Amino acid sequence: MAALMAQRAQEANRERAAVQLRAIQARAGGAEPEREPEAFVVRKGDPAITDALAQIDEAAKEQKWEKVFAAVTRVMDAPSDSLARRPDGFYVSARAHAQRMLSQLPAAGRDAYRIFNDATARKAL
Repeated sequence: MAALMAQRAQEANRERAAVQLRAIQARAGGAEPEREPEAFVVRKGDPAITDALAQIDEAAKEQKWEKVFAAVTRVMDAPSDSLARRPDGFYVSARAHAQRMLSQLPAAGRDAYRIFNDATARKAL
């Protein structure tokens, strides 16, 4: 994922450089320069993932831990990761955001998580 993002950033930088070069050449020749394209576009993520992230937050406030864990599972089991907008406006991996929300549960939520998942984790080891 990081390599793909780095590749897209390099492509965007090359495109900006090409536009700037054409603008300089156009000014030298008296022609009208082209407009610089947008730096990048953030595609909307899967609405099901956005809904699941909202359900995590709502269920955690209501201390409905089973719903929290079901929503986290939907995000983590999605066929691909997507970007999710955090409350502070930054876009992050939806999976990382779900994990962060899970790690910030109150003590009762963390205890419930262990009850739901310890047996499965022990079998996996």
